[in-house]
This record gives sequence, structure tokens and C-alpha cells, in this order.
Amino acid sequence: MNREEFFSKIEDKVSPEGLLLIQRAYWFAKNVHSWQERDDGDRYFEHPRRVVCTLIDLGIFDPETLALAFIHDCMEDGFTPSGVILTLFGPTIYNNLLILSKKLPVFNEITGRVISWAKRDTKEYFAGIAAASTMVRLVKLADRRDNVSDMESWKPDRVQEYLAETAEYLLPIARQTNDWFVGEFERIMDKQERRLSA
Repeated sequence: MNREEFFSKIEDKVSPEGLLLIQRAYWFAKNVHSWQERDDGDRYFEHPRRVVCTLIDLGIFDPETLALAFIHDCMEDGFTPSGVILTLFGPTIYNNLLILSKKLPVFNEITGRVISWAKRDTKEYFAGIAAASTMVRLVKLADRRDNVSDMESWKPDRVQEYLAETAEYLLPIARQTNDWFVGEFERIMDKQERRLSA
């Protein structure tokens, strides 16, 4: 999918102001992740774009939700200073991105270089998402759905751990948010379990 094909999916569903926000998020995520690849060698940007397309396929056209979905990994995996995100996307998206980020970079105040990472406790992290807005929960569910669909290159132990985490934390969030994700997680998890036991 190219940029034109993507924007043709939403051009008549979003206001001009909303389109500008989504365009900014598209550009930002593409640039932040430009040097990164997924485990399977695919360019990283395809992941956030798939996450956004999952939400669009569910009929979600809220510009802030789609923008958040595009940039959901930009702080955690992209070394992006928080002030840049706050300036470009405003406090609502910024605060929701903080909830979605499992680890946060700690920057040197003078150079702006990342000097360490602050990793959050898993239970607290998912409790925060479960208690967050529908926007945050939908983005996390679409993110996890894409991740569990793309584990063929992972080692079996990592797959098992990720599936267990999905069952423990993501399925309950899906049940409180959107039944489609419940069915998707159950289907994909069953497929992955069968693949591992083959």
C-alpha cells in the first residue's frame, strides 16, 4: 500500500483538519521508524500503518485515534523526545502515548541523547491501559493483533510468552472494548499454538 492508497481509504470520512493531523502522524511515524525493520525484515513503518488500517476497517475514523495509532511506538522504539510529540500532536495524544509506551527514554538535559530507559512493570502497564480511554484500548488491541499475526520468525519460547501475556492481559481488555478483537485473538492464538505443537 502506498500513501495515495492509504489516504483514499479515509479522504471522504475525515474533516480537512483531521486529515492534516493524520498526514502529520503518517509522516512522523515514517520518519521516526525509517531506519528500523521488523523481526521478519519488513520495514517497521508497515506495522503502524497496518494498525491504523485495522481500526479503519472497524469503522474508526476519529483523527486523534488514527494519529495515535500511527505514532504508538515512536517514543518507545523511536527515541523521540517527549517535547517534540507534545508540540506536534498536543496534550491528549501525548498523554495517551505515555500510557501506551512500555518503556520511556531518559534524555540527557544538555545533549538530548538517550542515556537510559525507564521500563514499566507489566501488570501496572496493562492496568493503565485497561483503565484508559477507548481510544487507547483500541490502539493497543490493534497493535497486539498485528503483533500476534506476525510471529513466524520468533523463537518458540518468545511466542509462548507473548501468547500467555495476550491471554492474561489483552483478552480482558478486548472483552471490555470490542468483541471483534476477542474473536481475532482467540483465532490467532489457536493458530499459533497449533503451529508450535506441529
